[in-house]
Amino acid sequence: MKCCRTAVVMLGVCVGMVTMAFSQAGGRPTQPPDPTAQSPATAAPATIPSPDPKQEHGSVPPTASQQKARPFMGTIIREKESYVLRAGDLEYKVDDPVKARRFAGKNVKIMGTFDKTSNTIHMQTIEASPSS
Repeated sequence: MKCCRTAVVMLGVCVGMVTMAFSQAGGRPTQPPDPTAQSPATAAPATIPSPDPKQEHGSVPPTASQQKARPFMGTIIREKESYVLRAGDLEYKVDDPVKARRFAGKNVKIMGTFDKTSNTIHMQTIEASPSS
């Protein structure tokens, strides 16, 4: 019986030591913080009231002409009287059929902006993809 009591006391002491060890950490994470994570204390920039009535209800998403050009990769396919860029299972209209015609059936890289409302890529440049 004395042996069981000693074992229970030792178990209690071990649990207490483990609890103290975790409380000594002061709630700090065991891993270093992510240097790329944004600090939650950073306040969002205040919006300046705009005299434009279209922008009274928050910020308006940028239009295709205001967006920064980005790459789109896929294959140019002729569809009816126009051309589309097929990227996997998705297809996007291209706004310049004259440029697109030269690359019909080929893998390309297009630099341009995307208009979600019309599902159209506004091309700035088009070139044969290095993977073709």
